[in-house]
Amino acid sequence: MALPRMTAESRALLIKLVRAPAELPDTGLIPDLRQLGFVERLDTRWYPTRAGKDYLKSQR
Repeated sequence: MALPRMTAESRALLIKLVRAPAELPDTGLIPDLRQLGFVERLDTRWYPTRAGKDYLKSQR
């Protein structure tokens, strides 16, 4: 399976969400990350999914 390419801004947001889930990030990148399956909304906060965490690990 090919990994999707991600912009530096998207990667930075995903890293930020891994460190601390956010209520409403002030960015339009959430829909893109959600479409890729890298983030999900639980209650009122955005959290990275297992796929999002695995993507970051693969990009080290």
